[in-house]
Amino acid sequence: MSNLWTPETLEQQILGELNQDRNAAGGAAPQRLARIVQHTYSDLWEGHDWLFRRVYGTLALTASTATADLPTDFDKLDQKWIEDSSNQGSLIFTTDLQAFEQRRHDESASTGIPVIALIRPKTSLTTSYLWEVIVAPTPSQAFSCPYVYLRLAPDLLPSGSPLWPRPFHRGWYLLALARSQRAFRRGDDWKETFAAHRAWQARAESQNDEVLTSDTPVIRDGYNDVGRLGSSYARMGGLAGF
Repeated sequence: MSNLWTPETLEQQILGELNQDRNAAGGAAPQRLARIVQHTYSDLWEGHDWLFRRVYGTLALTASTATADLPTDFDKLDQKWIEDSSNQGSLIFTTDLQAFEQRRHDESASTGIPVIALIRPKTSLTTSYLWEVIVAPTPSQAFSCPYVYLRLAPDLLPSGSPLWPRPFHRGWYLLALARSQRAFRRGDDWKETFAAHRAWQARAESQNDEVLTSDTPVIRDGYNDVGRLGSSYARMGGLAGF
């Protein structure tokens, strides 16, 4: 299927296939379909580390200020970018508060070139949610640090089109149709549709991973030593003054 769906056109397509009474118990089908289509869009977008989710950003650190905000659409650091980078930079990112505090304690100077950064929620905000970074030592001058992150699904208007490659429209259609069949029909029709979606998903993930594969040989981590280390630290390259 080559259709490039919007939420409106996909809802109309599924409604036609279901031939469902619009006054079905539990709410009118178009209203419920709208929610299903929107939730399916977000779930498909954020369900895998897709290449199209990548955003190249720059962490701006100012002199005498130890914190900086991450973008509002920040989901997580791109692990593939971390693994494939040359690791020539000096800034280590972590979510481990204990490791951050220990490294900060070990630093001989309170100001200088940052060497470690902790990703944490910005708790000073009370009306919205935002991630921020705190670095140590506190920058002695302005620095910039490039990084790559995966973004959350952008808001999608009813007449808008998702910002993803053409093949993902089919994956969206199959998953939304399967969920709609399960919501509006009795029977197991949805299982066949969902199986088709799972097959599409497997192909898409395989192709995505092939694009992202590093030339670095795979480490055989039988004892999970590398995995445990990677859960605490994520090395990022490129800290330079400006």
